[in-house]
Amino acid sequence: MRKEKSNRLPTPLFRWMEHELYNYDWSKEELKRLKEEIILKSPERFVGSNRAITDQTGIKVIKLSTNMRIINLERKLSAIEESLKRPIFAELFEYKYRKCLPWQQVIVKMNISESTYKRIRRNLVKDIAIRLGEWIE
Repeated sequence: MRKEKSNRLPTPLFRWMEHELYNYDWSKEELKRLKEEIILKSPERFVGSNRAITDQTGIKVIKLSTNMRIINLERKLSAIEESLKRPIFAELFEYKYRKCLPWQQVIVKMNISESTYKRIRRNLVKDIAIRLGEWIE
């Protein structure tokens, strides 16, 4: 008889998704910084005829839309933000990942049991993994 495949996330994937949750605010700031760096950068000049300034707006738009770091951060932030539209996930996120409260305090603040806390946490992490395409149910 074959064992059924577990529906639990592998530990490394679970930890990675939690890492993204803990670093959500840093990622937002990093994304803002990267975009500002491109937008505020001095115009580049061509080496060649008359050292003419090129279409800087077009160049910046291309850099903003093709920078892999920006694309990756936007994708992760979007997945987290979509998941946090569920109020129960948003509440857990606030206490556990933003305020870094221990689970014992989180369950008191949310007025839930330990098993409910673990289920909500597991579901939040799994939801983000699914949105990022890292897990298929």
